[in-house]
Amino acid sequence: MATSLGFEVTVPASRIAAFLHALNAGLTADRHLSSEDLRRLHLGEPAGGIGLTLSLPADPELAAFHLEHQDLESADPARVAVGYLWVSARPAQEDGACDLAFWSSSRDVVEVLRFSSSVRDFFRSLAGFADPAEVRVVDEWQAVSRL
Repeated sequence: MATSLGFEVTVPASRIAAFLHALNAGLTADRHLSSEDLRRLHLGEPAGGIGLTLSLPADPELAAFHLEHQDLESADPARVAVGYLWVSARPAQEDGACDLAFWSSSRDVVEVLRFSSSVRDFFRSLAGFADPAEVRVVDEWQAVSRL
C-alpha cells in the first residue's frame, strides 16, 4: 500500500475564485484557502505547503478514520474531519492557470484518500473547475492515474 498519495488539478485563472469557494466548502471553518495563499504558494512560501483539514459527510471509511482520530473535530456532527492534507501550488504552463497538489504521507489519511467515496466524490466535484476537467492521482512512485 502506498504511503503517500496526492490529487492534482490544473485550474484556469478565470475559475480560481469559484474553485476556492467549492474547496473551502469541504474544509473545516478554522482554515480556508485564499487567493493570497495561492500567491504565497507560487512563491514557495511556506516551503512545505499549507496544511488543510477536510470536513466531509461521513461514509464507512471516514467513520473508521474518526474512531482512530477523535482529536480532529468538525463543527457539523454529520461530517468527519480529516487532516492534515497538504496543498502546494505552482503556476501552470497556461497563462494564469494554477497547478494544485493535495497530498499526504500519513498512512491513515492516504487510506481515506484512496477508499473514501465521500473524499473521492468531493475531489471529483472540484474537477469541474479544472482544465482539463480531471483529477490526477499521484502515488509515492509518481505513477499517475485519473480519479
